[in-house]
Amino acid sequence: MTQATDRLPFGYVLRGKVDLTKQPRLYFALNVLGLVILVAAGVLFVALARLLRPDAVTALFEQFSRGGSARQIVLLLGILVVMLVIHEAIHGVFFWRFTGARPKFGIGPGYAYAAAPGWYLPRNQYLVVGLAPLVLISLGGLALITVMPASWIGALLALMIGNASGAVGDMAVVAWLLTLPKTALANDDGSAVTVYVPG
Repeated sequence: MTQATDRLPFGYVLRGKVDLTKQPRLYFALNVLGLVILVAAGVLFVALARLLRPDAVTALFEQFSRGGSARQIVLLLGILVVMLVIHEAIHGVFFWRFTGARPKFGIGPGYAYAAAPGWYLPRNQYLVVGLAPLVLISLGGLALITVMPASWIGALLALMIGNASGAVGDMAVVAWLLTLPKTALANDDGSAVTVYVPG
């Protein structure tokens, strides 16, 4: 099967499910891994920004060393909201591209989501859906660093780092799907990703 379908083909059987609302150990493990990715992404993106715009990053560190303020905290929270919206919108665009149907957006306990309930996406299409926000926001952010005003680079880095950390669930599902055959089908209803394979 190479195209998304709204009917599970004959002969497909349940292979497994990722449902963070019913898998607390996995939820905890992914949150811990998300913190590790937060640090690693911070080191990586700051190093790359320093290569691209050394003057701007030096100024950013000088500003940071003067300490935080309530205004900076509010700004950071705003950046995280913007990041969530962009991240889920990218998922939604690719769900729409592969299914031709309007995706579903929502907020669950501790996460936001875009989903395509009722649709079964071939493994490789779901890999694109899962990785698109991480890849596009990371590469787009690095490109923007080269041209944007220096005063905006800190906000952009925060968005890129938060996005990489927040993509931990997407990366976990992608890693699992890569262990399955290309013929596997993934159904994402927002609260869980259920995978089926030929029986």
